[in-house]
Amino acid sequence: MQTGRVTPSSVWLLLISTILSAPILSAAALGQTELSAALTVTAVTPLEQAQWQYRGDKFACSLRHPVADFGSYQLRHRAGGALQLQLQADWLNQPEAQSTLTLLVPDWQRPHQAPTTPYPLIWQGQRGYANEAAPAALQALLRGWSWQSQIQARAGRYLVQAQNVQAKAAAQQFLACQQQLLPRSFEQLRNLQLPMASARFTLTAAQKIEVDAVAAYVNADPKVARILIDAHTDNRGDSLENLVLSRARSDEVVSRLVAAGVSAHMIEARGHGERYPIASNRTADGRQRNRRVSIRLELEGQSLPQHQSSVDFNQTLPQPQALGAGQ
Repeated sequence: MQTGRVTPSSVWLLLISTILSAPILSAAALGQTELSAALTVTAVTPLEQAQWQYRGDKFACSLRHPVADFGSYQLRHRAGGALQLQLQADWLNQPEAQSTLTLLVPDWQRPHQAPTTPYPLIWQGQRGYANEAAPAALQALLRGWSWQSQIQARAGRYLVQAQNVQAKAAAQQFLACQQQLLPRSFEQLRNLQLPMASARFTLTAAQKIEVDAVAAYVNADPKVARILIDAHTDNRGDSLENLVLSRARSDEVVSRLVAAGVSAHMIEARGHGERYPIASNRTADGRQRNRRVSIRLELEGQSLPQHQSSVDFNQTLPQPQALGAGQ
């Protein structure tokens, strides 16, 4: 069997064929590839201009740090919610790759401090959220540390820094604000439903906490004009006893609100008995859903929702000691 010889001319022919078949990149594509691989932009506010802006009250606390030519960092804690940390970009929209946020230890602390682990920074539009890092980031400001986000975008890589310049005092104000936040927000309390046990009108320990949260919010927000309380039963037992039981349930809530400092003139309480079910009374689950007290907050200027045939007592009926038939 004969084997072919590799001659110089055959080598050249092979080389030329390989070159011609290779894909050709335009100059623009080459330039973009080099730019993406090489470009790293650092966004940081000059030390003499760095600010940590605190604002807070019983409804929300915020700590904002503007970053020159990029946007701002913000720690935010709303009543009834969790601590949040976000990076607001003024012009960058939804980087393709997931970004990270790192807590930067000052040089003088590094010999005594282990390296910190980056936290995920998840983008939604022009906002990146690092809520997992929020508690540690707040503590970092008190320790003299800074923050840095690394963002990978199409045009290159961005390092967004928040320098710890006079941040400790603002962080301490933020911590103090957190301590006096209301336990619940208006959104959480505007339509509160309290399920009731069969033949019972007293509140559970957990329900007392919820009613106390309503009172705290109403006492803090002058925009709340009225509290509407509507109590209901299922259809088990005598209709009149159910009517009395529903009023006892609404009175129980009223008594706790007034004891917590809410003006009785702001409260409208009604007992409807079994007249307005929200589920079928043919099942145990449906009857449980019907045994309820609803608490609704009405702001100034809102119209008062009314049942078509509500029961309005002129005087509070005596609370039953034992209503075995009523539900």
